[in-house]
Amino acid sequence: MSAIARPAGHRSLSRKDVVVYVAGVIAGLIATHAVIAFADDGRITVRSTLLLAVVACFIAGFYLVRRPAIRQRRYAYYFLHVMAFLLVNGSYWLHAGILSLDGRADVVAATWSGALYAMATFWGIGLLIHTLGAFLSKGFEDVDV
Repeated sequence: MSAIARPAGHRSLSRKDVVVYVAGVIAGLIATHAVIAFADDGRITVRSTLLLAVVACFIAGFYLVRRPAIRQRRYAYYFLHVMAFLLVNGSYWLHAGILSLDGRADVVAATWSGALYAMATFWGIGLLIHTLGAFLSKGFEDVDV
């Protein structure tokens, strides 16, 4: 595997960085889902959407602040993108599933369609494009798994 040139003074993305990233996303999602469950009676509202926007800002901020470190690891942006997609969309589908099992499918049908279908579909299309780009990128064939 060819090494990526590391500029002086820059360190690559570490496991600790990834743990901070995942913990931050999970903490934001817990807060978002707690508001949906307890303050908004299981409904997606402007308030819960703004909280999800805070999670998105955390993700974008993490990418910006740790950009030099992320760039030192091959496919790090892709890995972080997949993690965010799975955590956010998975948590929304899990929450909707729990509501449905609790007999509140009417609430899911009334307010969750954008959060479930649109977010997963459009983000999924972006992730598919990112996956194809990662697969077609130079150096993919040199990565040992």
